[in-house]
Amino acid sequence: MSRREPARRARLRPAERLRRGAEFRRAFRQGIRLDGPLFVLVAAANGRSYSRLGLAASRKVGGSVARNRAKRLLRESFRKQKVLPGFDLVLVPKPEILSRTQGEVEREYRERLQRLAARGTARSGRPRPSPAH
Repeated sequence: MSRREPARRARLRPAERLRRGAEFRRAFRQGIRLDGPLFVLVAAANGRSYSRLGLAASRKVGGSVARNRAKRLLRESFRKQKVLPGFDLVLVPKPEILSRTQGEVEREYRERLQRLAARGTARSGRPRPSPAH
C-alpha cells in the first residue's frame, strides 16, 4: 500500500508579507487607494519582482474571530492571484466581507487589481498624469 502524503499547506513566504509599521505607512502615504464594497486596496510600487501583502483589520469589522476570518479570505485571494508583481498591497476589510464567500471575495479582489492596472500606474505607484488638452 502506498502511504498518503499529508496535505501541504499553501502559505505566503515571509518575503511576501508587510510586517513593519514603516512599510504600512509608506504604502498608505505613497499608494493609490481603491475603494470597493468589501475592502479597500492600497497599492504602492515596491521595486521588487513580487508583490507583498499587508492586512489591516480594525474592530469595525468585528471581534477577533470576525477580523481573522476577513483576513483569511483576503490572504487566500492574494495567494491565489499573484498577477501584479512589484507592489506593496494593503487590504483593509469592511464588515460586509463577512457575509461573502471566498469566490465573491476573489472576484472583488480581481476587479480591484484590474482597476489598478487600468489606472496606468507608473512604477512609482502613483497614477500617471492625464495629458493636458
